Amino acid sequence: MLKKIGNILSTMVLIAMILLAILLAGPYAAGIKTYAVVSGSMEPTLHTGSLAYVKPADASEIKEGDIITFLMNGSSMVATHRVVNINEKNREFTTKGDANNTQDAPISFDRLVGKTLISIPYLGYLTMFIKTKQGMVLAVCILTLMILFSAISKIIGKEKYEAKKI
Repeated sequence: MLKKIGNILSTMVLIAMILLAILLAGPYAAGIKTYAVVSGSMEPTLHTGSLAYVKPADASEIKEGDIITFLMNGSSMVATHRVVNINEKNREFTTKGDANNTQDAPISFDRLVGKTLISIPYLGYLTMFIKTKQGMVLAVCILTLMILFSAISKIIGKEKYEAKKI
């Protein structure tokens, strides 16, 4: 009975980790970046704690109504807002968070990171946690426990097999 419970738990954790790896690392293979949504400025479209998948894009590909991710002025930090106006002459986007009352200052085309494709609620919280010291320790502990459960279930199974042979 203990072996079955161990196998079920190990399988469930392994499946969850594989799905998580696909959701977090898979997009990078396609050139898509992920960003955790840390504010409510795009509610209800992008919820705080969501993980936004952003495809690199050229300014010519962006249309009014698109949600874009861009570099904040003079910073390596990014923001994700909806394009409400495009000024081709000045090469600038005007954006606004869906939950905000006012528009943002114009953003030059060269600060464009990309266009938001989709978002997955709550997954951003997990990615932010995994990047902390506690998150890394927890991930290592889970992997270690999986290895231990697997080894223990194999040892128990081998002992029962050996006992039946005697």
